[in-house]
Amino acid sequence: MKARVKRSTGMMGGLAKVSLFVDDKEATKLSNDEEFMIVSNKESVRVKAKQWFLGSKEVEVKENEAIEIRINSFLTLFYLVAFILLFLSGMSVTREPKLIFSVSALVVILIIIFISTRSWFVMLKTSGTNSDRT
Repeated sequence: MKARVKRSTGMMGGLAKVSLFVDDKEATKLSNDEEFMIVSNKESVRVKAKQWFLGSKEVEVKENEAIEIRINSFLTLFYLVAFILLFLSGMSVTREPKLIFSVSALVVILIIIFISTRSWFVMLKTSGTNSDRT
């Protein structure tokens, strides 16, 4: 069985390499726009990506399928919301809005950290003309 994995994380994930795990064993570390060919004698393999504490859900890959690793755009939007809340906190003059914006930003950041352990990366699976997000 052969399958192709490509990392397409753009600027957001460009500083560190992403570890690619095939059947729970680290196969390689991918830089942005780098590809890796999975070769196995099995009918299918389980693939997931990790970078520090950030990760993806595990995906089953079969013969001639292609996987594209991307960053979850929903979570990047959440990060933007957290930074806006922090900015508003810094710009607030009175104590009450400053506290409300700071606590809200902290809650959003904690939610992002919790969700990111298994959903920071999205594995876009393509096989011929079929594609689905996992």
